[in-house]
Amino acid sequence: MSKSIKKDNTKELEKSLELLAKNKLEAAKKSFSSLLGSNPEEIEYQSGFFCAGWWLNRDSRRRICRGGRPRAYWLIKEWKHFFRYAKEKGYEKTQSLQCSMKRIMGEAAENFRNAFQQEGSSTADPELLKGLAICLMQIHDYVNAIDILYYAYRKSPHNIYTCFLLGEALCCTEKKEQIGEGFSYYREAFLIDFHVAEPDFLYSPLSTEIFLNLSQENKKDINYALNWFPAYLFLVAFDYPLRDLKSSELSSILNEVERLSREIKDGPLKYRSRVQASLSFYILNLIYHYRFSEKHLARAEQYEVRLQQMIPEFYEVYLQKIKKVLLNKSP
Repeated sequence: MSKSIKKDNTKELEKSLELLAKNKLEAAKKSFSSLLGSNPEEIEYQSGFFCAGWWLNRDSRRRICRGGRPRAYWLIKEWKHFFRYAKEKGYEKTQSLQCSMKRIMGEAAENFRNAFQQEGSSTADPELLKGLAICLMQIHDYVNAIDILYYAYRKSPHNIYTCFLLGEALCCTEKKEQIGEGFSYYREAFLIDFHVAEPDFLYSPLSTEIFLNLSQENKKDINYALNWFPAYLFLVAFDYPLRDLKSSELSSILNEVERLSREIKDGPLKYRSRVQASLSFYILNLIYHYRFSEKHLARAEQYEVRLQQMIPEFYEVYLQKIKKVLLNKSP
């Protein structure tokens, strides 16, 4: 809570937030307006007034929108517009914005659930299940998000967004086995589509930190961050137990390593960083596989040498990581 909020106004702020949480928007707007009168510069009051007013002005449209899938999609679309404006005003971390997010995403999740029940589990498409899972993750309900995504994965095992979001949801837990499982789903998504990651789909503290660090490294170049994200994310996977690669996955990785190795030598210089990023990810997968799954150390070392020769800067990052991993694994 902001230090500039007077003790006398603390209870009034709590009351205003409660009204906002219960969707009593007119009363919430009035209450925040009163607080603004006492301290117009307080960002919590500004944000609360903005949040209540925004959703109050759109409440008639919300009510008209048919329940179930249509209302859920409307809420998500409207939330994106709302959040963009709120962020521009500096309200991103205020209590009222978090309160609004919990209410709006909770309502969207409930409408997705209703659509799921009405349409029947046999006809529920991946988009509906993805929408529900995203809403649940927005309000930190990772347990139910994981259950929904498991179901979506069984229905459509090759859906890249289902795989990636499962990785995100599982990595939001604090259990080592679940995080390892999460990395396995990340890997599966990247093997299907290397560019599956999108900033809007990053929820876990782990993936968010990696992406932000990469963005800051290269003058906030989003494309650079997205290209290198899979490799740096997979470095962290060396701390966790992953499922063994399927023979088809191993074959695909080996083929990609050979193709990308040729591309680094013969391809245009302007694409070199992008190719290096992809090759780093695939080589890391082979090193992990031969070190910890197949336990073929000589083969793992061959790929370590290849990484050192072809991408020496990233090899140094890998070297620091593997030393720590092996030290922790030693008796």
